[in-house]
Amino acid sequence: MVERIKMIKEISKKHFNCNFDIDKYNQEAVLKISQYANSEKLAESDDFKLSKGILLCGGNGTGKTLLMLILAEYLRCLNKRSFQVYLAESIVQIFAARGAVGIDPFLLNPKINSFGFYENKPFQFCIDDLGLEKDSVMHFGAREEVIQKVLLARYDVFKQGIMPFATSNLNTDELRKKYGERIYSRMREMFNILILRGEDRRK
Repeated sequence: MVERIKMIKEISKKHFNCNFDIDKYNQEAVLKISQYANSEKLAESDDFKLSKGILLCGGNGTGKTLLMLILAEYLRCLNKRSFQVYLAESIVQIFAARGAVGIDPFLLNPKINSFGFYENKPFQFCIDDLGLEKDSVMHFGAREEVIQKVLLARYDVFKQGIMPFATSNLNTDELRKKYGERIYSRMREMFNILILRGEDRRK
């Protein structure tokens, strides 16, 4: 564990120019994330599965986004499938500006190969600030609940073994209320939910 903490701190310093403090408020989540990155079977329990993605929940400034960025870089260091981080509201605004074609990459994620053809190979990404986005937006008369649509699509992608990642300021009850029982049930199946506690570290 000491070596992993050292690696996490080195990543935060080298890639994000900050010192990531590990204390009683976040050490459990940090431990689980390091175990997840290293695919430790012994870390599995009824509440934590390596076959799921990770949803980090916590208040403002508890380090959710930074820890998720560190996890992404940690996975790259281990030569494992990593991910990029996108704000939920940014995904919503892409739909508002470009319509359905704009959010295709966040659904089934078609990629264009070197021959100019689409390949349906989904990629992993993290939805940052899940639950803080607008409920629905319009694009040329078409109204869409964008993040709900993304979550439902990613459930199908999850079934292909492509892990979902997310952060949220909302707790589990608030997420259930925000997205409804149908989507929340799928979220519980897709995500290991880890809680970051403590006060705002930005103060």
